[in-house]
Amino acid sequence: MKRAVSFILALAVLLALLPAQAFASSADDYWSSVIEKIEGSKKGGSSEGGTVPGDIIDAMKDKDTKLDPTDPGEDYETPRPKPGESSPDEKLATPTDLQWGMEYRCTQDENGEWQYTSAEVPGMISWRNQEPYQDRFEVCIYTEDDEKVGDTRWRGVQEYLKSDDLFLLSDLESGAYYFTVQALGDGTKYTDSDVATSDLWTYTAPEAQLPQVDGLRWGEGAESRNIYWDDIDAPDGVSYGYEIQYLYTPSPDEEPYFTGSTWFRTAETEDMLDDWTIEGAGYYYFKVRALSNNIEVLRNGPWSELCGPYDLTEISGSLEETLEDILLLEDRDEILSAAKELNRDDLSAAMLADTDNSGIVDIVRELEAAAGVSTQIEVADGMQNHFSVDHISVAGAGLNLPAGSEDRAVTFHIGEPDEGVVIPTIYHNTVQFSMELENVEPELSFPVKITLPVPASINPDFLVILHYHQDGSYEEIHPILSASGGVHYASFAVTSFSTFVMAENNPEQPDDFGLNEENQSGILSGLPVGITPAWLEAHYRALGKDVSVQAPDGTTPKCVGTGCEVRCGGATYRVLLYGDLIGDGTIDVVDLLQIKSSVLGIRQLSDLSAKAADLNRNGETDIADLLLLKKHILGISTIQQTI
Repeated sequence: MKRAVSFILALAVLLALLPAQAFASSADDYWSSVIEKIEGSKKGGSSEGGTVPGDIIDAMKDKDTKLDPTDPGEDYETPRPKPGESSPDEKLATPTDLQWGMEYRCTQDENGEWQYTSAEVPGMISWRNQEPYQDRFEVCIYTEDDEKVGDTRWRGVQEYLKSDDLFLLSDLESGAYYFTVQALGDGTKYTDSDVATSDLWTYTAPEAQLPQVDGLRWGEGAESRNIYWDDIDAPDGVSYGYEIQYLYTPSPDEEPYFTGSTWFRTAETEDMLDDWTIEGAGYYYFKVRALSNNIEVLRNGPWSELCGPYDLTEISGSLEETLEDILLLEDRDEILSAAKELNRDDLSAAMLADTDNSGIVDIVRELEAAAGVSTQIEVADGMQNHFSVDHISVAGAGLNLPAGSEDRAVTFHIGEPDEGVVIPTIYHNTVQFSMELENVEPELSFPVKITLPVPASINPDFLVILHYHQDGSYEEIHPILSASGGVHYASFAVTSFSTFVMAENNPEQPDDFGLNEENQSGILSGLPVGITPAWLEAHYRALGKDVSVQAPDGTTPKCVGTGCEVRCGGATYRVLLYGDLIGDGTIDVVDLLQIKSSVLGIRQLSDLSAKAADLNRNGETDIADLLLLKKHILGISTIQQTI
């Protein structure tokens, strides 16, 4: 029997972020005076600060990740409108309310509830985004003499008030500084905004400094891509975190260059070399430094020595030898079993590093053939204008065939999108489609490398893939971009198939569905059909609002439907979903029978159900509403949730 794992993909705006460079210096043992300065520098309240108004929340987490932009060149070049194509026709709005010294954060408490807070953080910069904006900003720091210092930050932003720690990471000398922010367009529909400029802020650099980090090491065995370091020797009362930079070189004789950076606001002492840092077969290094949480009394620590390498050339070579040994096995199922025992993380890195598919990926395909497994690629008629079969490649799928399968064929199918997947309104220009991998195990033991052409309507420079989970939440996958013959490609590796989406970020503010102070009715309407509580909570988090969703009986519903309660602060709203009379978040024949009973006078509907039944908005439940609901169920027309 065939087993299928489905998922949907879409394209979304992404931003590459550059790191701030650091200057190393020595530190003396004066922790007592440092702690006294820290205590003396506190200005009214704890580090958590006060409550932030809901419309200006930055959903920034304790761990922030920034990506190095793809280096334009032979492999990738940002596309621009071709002759004859339309030019950008809308200018993005200029950022406002540029501010020094405040951080706006969104964190979860021990009960999993979202808490929105602000805090005074010397050197932190922030600004408010105006509509329209497109999730891409250029941030620069200047001296009062207009000299640019430090690095330029290309920042990914979805919140309407954004805090940024560019200055905190720059290790600048004492002096007066200002910063600028510019919203960047995609070069197709939107052009860049004007440049916004902040006021001057005078910074006095302290002498005290955090110590250097040591004890750097790579993991072993199945954790070979994990990295570790020793916590610095700092007494209680000193607040600090860590920054990690990853570097790469194709040859040990060449100087390694930066590929990505991650930093923590807390004293965590481990991380992982993620797929988005993979440049190719070669040598990967990392270094770490301690970050001060108050740069007015304590400077960042010096960078550690480089640790490395994670030798992906050697690992790839070793894996290739192992795969070639497996090729010598005669039993087809033994081949599958042996392949599934290999280290998935190392395999994923090696396959991504094989950018032209001529090394380990080629051997993987030989292994699939030796196991008697064929992989067919199919694209539905409605999707062929976006994805040509000739430009799609899949490697490793066949090695996830269930043991003992008589059917030795695996099918990779791209088709129309599945129903029930609701894309957050912060994304637009969506190219939705479903993908299905048939006759494989539900949990992939062997990574699958997928290479897809980027649809012509999407700027590859703004590409990210959203990986959805069962609860409606999602995480980002950052694909490796390449170009050949005028076609742009996105490559990524997966070890589980679920729902994915590709979209561009919507420059317009997401709909609040009436969750605002002006709503006197207490009714939320206009919601998409079939959304989960997790989807709605994530939607409002993007708007800076902390909400909870429950059914009328106090339980957590599977879908958000008529009568569900949405609580925000001290206010409670009720959901109105037109066509959903019974409140299960769907529109079906049960709702049709409810309207029919009401029209015939057999049943009296509650006030909210009566509103949900009034599909033509004439204030009554009548035969016209019955016909509209019937057409919706038959697929002839769709019930409009917005007026």
